[in-house]
Amino acid sequence: MRPAHANWKEECSMSELLYGKAAMAAKRLIGPLIANALTGALIARLLGDRIPHRGLTIDTSHPTIQPTIKAALFFRGYESGEFRFIRNYLPADRDVVEL
Repeated sequence: MRPAHANWKEECSMSELLYGKAAMAAKRLIGPLIANALTGALIARLLGDRIPHRGLTIDTSHPTIQPTIKAALFFRGYESGEFRFIRNYLPADRDVVEL
C-alpha cells in the first residue's frame, strides 16, 4: 500500500531504512526509562496538568489519568504507532476518529 501523504518518496535508501530502524530501537530502549510514573508526575506538576501533545494542550488533571500516560503524552510516545499510520497512509485533508 502506498502512503498518501505529500512527502511520500517512491524509493527509500538503505541508509534511511537503517536509520529508521535504529531510531525505533533506541526509542524502545530509552522510552521506558524516561516515560515513567515519576517523570509523568514531575511533568504534570511543572506544567499544571496541561500537557502539550502534537500541537494540542491536553488537560490531564482528572485523577484517572495515570502519570505514565502524562509522560507518554509529553514525550510523544502515546499511541505513536497509530499516529504514524495515520500520517503515512491517510490523506492529510481527512478527519480520523479512533473507536
